[in-house]
Amino acid sequence: MWKVGRYIKEHTCDMGTCRDGHFNLDVEMIANVLRVDIEKTPKFPIKDCQTAVLKAYGISISRRKAYLGRKRAFEKVYGTWEGSFAEVHGSFETLQSWNNS
Repeated sequence: MWKVGRYIKEHTCDMGTCRDGHFNLDVEMIANVLRVDIEKTPKFPIKDCQTAVLKAYGISISRRKAYLGRKRAFEKVYGTWEGSFAEVHGSFETLQSWNNS
């Protein structure tokens, strides 16, 4: 059995070593920040996404992470292509059953 003791040394983690922002700042967190902006402006620019995350968390993110966050925020607001297609397909089946009657 072991016991956790105190770690007395100074914390040496440097945010400058994280190339694409903080490791725990994932796409879901970025999407939550961008959701309101995506509702207002569906074509919200990537550069503005990066700026919004920088203002919210104080962390710079890559263009790729900003793109993925914007895409996820868009899906949260408007749904996915697959979901939209499934709804249209279901509507066509209903329409077809009404027309065959």
